[in-house]
Amino acid sequence: AARPLLAYDARPRDARLETDPRRALAASRAWRAAIGDGTDLDLAAPVDAGFALDDAAADDTPLPSTLGRELAFCAHHATHHFFVAGLIAKGHLGAPLPDDVGRAPSTKRHEGGGAAG
Repeated sequence: AARPLLAYDARPRDARLETDPRRALAASRAWRAAIGDGTDLDLAAPVDAGFALDDAAADDTPLPSTLGRELAFCAHHATHHFFVAGLIAKGHLGAPLPDDVGRAPSTKRHEGGGAAG
């Protein structure tokens, strides 16, 4: 049987998710509800992660992975987005956020603020 394909780059686009905070929140809540508390997920389940590695290629390149690895990748990648969002929220909106919002664990470790630091 074919593994499910997680198509990161060939996903349907919805510009409203990028411009309407209420729509983005509703979508995030729907995704969270679909995942639940995670106890019903098989994190070792095999999947293919599809990436556009060549703009001249018509199809994405599928790379074998697991559901757990891809969820970890998404959480790790989101950290970088949180950093940019935090800069905007603090710098332009005056939001009182902690200085470490969006700082990757590896950066905190490197700077001495983590277990390996």
